[in-house]
Amino acid sequence: MVVSLRSITDRIVDMENQPIDKDAKLLLYGSAGVGKTVLGMAIAQAIRATVGGRILFLDSSDGWVSLDEFPELKQGADYLSVRDYRDLPVLGDAMHERKGGMDQYSVVQLDETSSWFTDMLHAYVREVTGTAPGDDLPEIEGKHYQAPTSAMLETISRFHRTEGLNVIIVSHERERGKTPETSKAGPSLSPQFLEGVNQRMHLVGRVTAAITSTGYKRQVQTLPSLRVAAKSRISSLEVSELVENVPWKIAEWLGSPRMEEDLAAPEPQIVVGDEEVTPVEVNPDDEEPVEVED
Repeated sequence: MVVSLRSITDRIVDMENQPIDKDAKLLLYGSAGVGKTVLGMAIAQAIRATVGGRILFLDSSDGWVSLDEFPELKQGADYLSVRDYRDLPVLGDAMHERKGGMDQYSVVQLDETSSWFTDMLHAYVREVTGTAPGDDLPEIEGKHYQAPTSAMLETISRFHRTEGLNVIIVSHERERGKTPETSKAGPSLSPQFLEGVNQRMHLVGRVTAAITSTGYKRQVQTLPSLRVAAKSRISSLEVSELVENVPWKIAEWLGSPRMEEDLAAPEPQIVVGDEEVTPVEVNPDDEEPVEVED
C-alpha cells in the first residue's frame, strides 16, 4: 500500500483548537477486599446516568460476585467472563468499530487487568523458552516483558480510542522497593505497562479501607506521595477523597467546561517536603514477575 503525503497531512490539527477527549479514562487499584470493583461500578453507573447507554463489565476472574450485595450497580449492565486474554483484542476491535452490538456501551470496566497481563506474560515466557504447559515456569527476566507489554498496551488502546466510551481499569496493588522504608504502592502491572497506561489516564487512584473510631472508612488517594503512585487531572477531587464522593464528582466533571480546563492545563507538579513527586514513578529497567493476589 502506497502512503501519500496528503493522507498524512490531512491528520494535522491546530493545537490551539484541538478537541478535548470527553470520555473518562480511569485506573483504580488497591489491596484485595477494599472495594475496587464496587467503586468502579458505582462510577460507571454515575457516568451512565449522565450520558446514557449501557455498561459492559469484563471480568478476568470472579470479581463480579462482590456486586451481589449491590443490585443497583447491576442495572443497565452486562457481564462477560474473559478467562482467555486472547479474547481482549477481539473485543477491543469490536468495541472500537462499534460492531457486534458493542455500539450500545458507554462504559466498559476491565476488572483485574493485572490478571490478564500476568497470563499473557506467562504464556509468552513459556513460548520463547519452549516450556510445556505442565512444567514449572522458568525464571522471568526483564527482556521477557517487552512483547507482552506492547501487546497489552495496544489492546487497551483499542478501548481508549473508541469515541463515546468511558474506560475504567481495575488492578491489584503491589509494593515495590528494596526495603520497607523505600517501598512504594502502585498497580500490580509491569513498570513499562503502567507508564504507557498512565499517559492516557485522567485518574490513577489508590483505594484503601480502614476501621476508624467512627466506623469503616474507604478512601481514594488521587495524587502521589513518596510511598503511593497516583495521578489526577480532575481538579474537583481532593487528595484523599471519600469513596462515596468519587462517582458523582467524576460524573459532574465529565464533559463539563471544567474538564476542558483541567485537560488543557499542564499536569500539576507535586512536591512533598523538599522532593518533587511524579504522578506515577516507575523504572522501566526494574522488571520483576507480576504477583497476582487470590
